Amino acid sequence: MSRHSQTSAGAVTVKATIHEGVVVLKPGEGKAYTAAVKARGWPAGSALVLRVEPEEEAWRYPDLKHYFGYFVRPFAEQNDGWTEAEAHAYFKTQDFFPEGKASLTELNREELQAFKSELVRFIAETHPDVELPLPNY
Repeated sequence: MSRHSQTSAGAVTVKATIHEGVVVLKPGEGKAYTAAVKARGWPAGSALVLRVEPEEEAWRYPDLKHYFGYFVRPFAEQNDGWTEAEAHAYFKTQDFFPEGKASLTELNREELQAFKSELVRFIAETHPDVELPLPNY
């Protein structure tokens, strides 16, 4: 996979540019995409959703990794009996999760950052015994 491609939770992300109104994959990205699809075992004819957005607005794998490592995992570990999936689903039901969105991958970077900022406040107010790790940035 090229150094420009990322994978997460089954997703395949490739870098592209727009040239004369046509989306053009950056050099090496087509091969990376094909290899990633084959590695996942997606059969021919599988329905896919392609999301195209400006690079500066797109979420990145490290953003989601931070979310799960900084919020979801500690919350689940410190609330006896919660799984990470339950903690994540609980967070998405809060009124500060962007309306009309069903998944974190539907959020742009600004929306994801705002959601995480609200989570810090929410957890402090509603679950004061949960200790979140210090940010790693």
